[in-house]
Amino acid sequence: MIEVYETIGYLVLGFLSVMWLTKIAKCSLRDYFAAQAMQALLRQYPDHLMNSPASEVACDAYSIADAMLKAREA
Repeated sequence: MIEVYETIGYLVLGFLSVMWLTKIAKCSLRDYFAAQAMQALLRQYPDHLMNSPASEVACDAYSIADAMLKAREA
């Protein structure tokens, strides 16, 4: 039963963070997706990405964000 409450809590926190970013911080959904993608990339491939230029990592993150937005349209 605790796992259900944890899952619900994560969903609520995720929703509130998206609301805060898009309404208060004026962050677009594309920016939000790119930030999430960058975190995942850095977590998954820390050694490889730490040796890459920041602009290359950012381009990869925005490419993933663009793919996520395109998938939403389908």
